[in-house]
Amino acid sequence: MRSAATEVAAAQGRAAVAVARAGANVQRATGLVVFFPRSKKTYREEYHNPEKIAFAAERWDSFLRAYVGLR
Repeated sequence: MRSAATEVAAAQGRAAVAVARAGANVQRATGLVVFFPRSKKTYREEYHNPEKIAFAAERWDSFLRAYVGLR
């Protein structure tokens, strides 16, 4: 069990694209979060810019556009 947990923690570290925390209550918070815009109004064009968001190169923009109904 400990070995599996160690592997998950290592994979999570490799998956982190950006890390941001605000406030003392969350300064040691960890986890994996995937952002989904709630609507077309909250979708921003920079989500598909691979220079700003590395995983955008893997078609994340296409997925988000379909999700919020921009296709």
